[in-house]
Amino acid sequence: MPPGPPPAHRQLRDATRHEHAAAERTAVMQALLNGQLDAAAYGRLLLGQYALHRAWETERAAWLHGELADAGWYYASRSEALARDLADWGLSREDEPLPLACASHSQVVGGSSASWGELYVIEGSALGGQILLRLLEKRFPGHAHHFFRLGQEAGRGTWRTFQSMLDHQLSQLDQQQTAIAAARAMFGRAQRMLEAVRA
Repeated sequence: MPPGPPPAHRQLRDATRHEHAAAERTAVMQALLNGQLDAAAYGRLLLGQYALHRAWETERAAWLHGELADAGWYYASRSEALARDLADWGLSREDEPLPLACASHSQVVGGSSASWGELYVIEGSALGGQILLRLLEKRFPGHAHHFFRLGQEAGRGTWRTFQSMLDHQLSQLDQQQTAIAAARAMFGRAQRMLEAVRA
């Protein structure tokens, strides 16, 4: 009997490698990774992240507080963590709002499978944020970095739990295809936001 298709979490990982790499190649991410991001640019990055996540959490509020919660997954609000970071830096959420187009949802709309695909990107970025947290703690000591600190939970085994949940929720081919399209679109939204942030 030929082997079946890989589980959903592996399909999502493999199908979004290009989009993931493109987001990391943006100027602001390269400056952050190279230890060259200054405080003003970091503030703009926080504002951009806030705009992106606030928009997504608003779009998916019913799903986040309904189906996702019923499935047993606790979603830590990124916009709330970012609001705390902005306050820590003395920034207003309206200091330098990015164009709404950078955060708007345009390619994949609605549906549980799409929401799971988008959440894959968000939860995965929290896991990767552990590396960024270490860089930021050296670059900007004395700040809490609430947003990037969210990934510490993912590093303690919850990422594997989330992957298992994805595999269960996205067990059918059409669900997986929708989730992949949504994950790619979510990476695209993040990339547009990052490109709009002056490094």
